[in-house]
Amino acid sequence: MQKGNRWPDFTPPAAGLSRRYRGRFLHRRSHRILFTDIDMPGSMDGLKLSSAVRDRWPPIKIVVTSGHRVVDITDLPDGSVFYAKPYDHRVITAAMHELLRS
Repeated sequence: MQKGNRWPDFTPPAAGLSRRYRGRFLHRRSHRILFTDIDMPGSMDGLKLSSAVRDRWPPIKIVVTSGHRVVDITDLPDGSVFYAKPYDHRVITAAMHELLRS
């Protein structure tokens, strides 16, 4: 098993966003990309979080994942991408780089 950050170019602020952190995320403006799982604890799932982020900050790029559901691109905010688990971390990193370049 690989130790350390699997995505050295991207530093996640926390693993498993709590309601408190999601609230802080939605009030910060320094983020450029959101990587979220659809299934999260609490009242806001990853699809709702993605929609809220897209509505408030259209420039933020969004990557959505799930190991339990497969979603259609029409279920995601415009410009978002979806990756089913398990995924290759290198593919996700490349996708993030591409999104940030676009």
